[in-house]
Amino acid sequence: MSAPSDLFSRGRILVTGATGFVGREVGRELHRSGHTLSSLVRGSDPALRLAQLRVPGKPVPGALE
Repeated sequence: MSAPSDLFSRGRILVTGATGFVGREVGRELHRSGHTLSSLVRGSDPALRLAQLRVPGKPVPGALE
């Protein structure tokens, strides 16, 4: 089993709630740490919403409902 520090060292991380306060800060910190992100975003223009909030990551349109 991998050590806890190795759990997120591979692949991509999906951040849900990336346009909210907590999700935005989590995404920024993960990006600063060198992780590749995808951000789940509701609405008609997810890329624009991420850009406006300066949230890193590839926009993934959708919702958890």
